Amino acid sequence: LRVFQPAIVMANSKGKVNLVCKYNFSGKGEEFRVTLQRGPATSPSIICASSYTVSYSAFETKRMYSCNGQPSKDNVTLTVSGLTAADTDTYVCKIEIMYPPPYRSSTGDGTVILVPDTDVYAQFVNFIWILLGIITVLMFYCILITTVFCICRFWREGLASPQLKLKAEPLCSLSTQLEKFFVTVY
Repeated sequence: LRVFQPAIVMANSKGKVNLVCKYNFSGKGEEFRVTLQRGPATSPSIICASSYTVSYSAFETKRMYSCNGQPSKDNVTLTVSGLTAADTDTYVCKIEIMYPPPYRSSTGDGTVILVPDTDVYAQFVNFIWILLGIITVLMFYCILITTVFCICRFWREGLASPQLKLKAEPLCSLSTQLEKFFVTVY
């Protein structure tokens, strides 16, 4: 019995990860047990563990984390939910053949599960939306000021058509009227 697992797996931003524990076994087994352990081999903590038979029925365990398992003939796919950035560590798959005798057991080399820090990600997304809003308002303001300036300039220089002159006249006369209210302070 040999167990194979990927070297690195990345959890999603919600703290959910899929880990495939593959194994090769050429003998006859009727009852198996899979255990996902966290940390060094000398003092591992069990994340989830469950037994299954050759009917390969899905299972679910709830300890510190929610753990769903989907066994098949040569692998077990474990889906662990509820991970945080502090849970980034090495996780080891252990497969045991419980029945028929003799008892056999093997562990994989370990998988580093990387869990992103969701707080930093959420802050970054909020910052991007705020920045996008400010840029949009500034662009609209620049377009508005440029348009008013161009219309007034064309009207004053007489470059515009008579129709445009008539439409632009109230706007530009308003700006000249407003200039009267400015007071110069020395």
